[in-house]
Amino acid sequence: MQTFRMAGVDSQVVFRILELYGHKGFAKDPDTFFANKEEYYEFSYLLIVLHTCQHNKSIKQKSTLPLFHT
Repeated sequence: MQTFRMAGVDSQVVFRILELYGHKGFAKDPDTFFANKEEYYEFSYLLIVLHTCQHNKSIKQKSTLPLFHT
């Protein structure tokens, strides 16, 4: 996650949508296993990272479970 960077003009829009999603999602379901709205946001960001790594043909080293946990 530290080396992943969303490029392009739309990346700020994506970050704002994810942040709003995290805040609203946590507010709607505070009994979830996420401790706070920031964790909700980070989880949604990680989903984008994983999907990008798995489905982008230009990425040669695909993410695996052991790599994801490190």
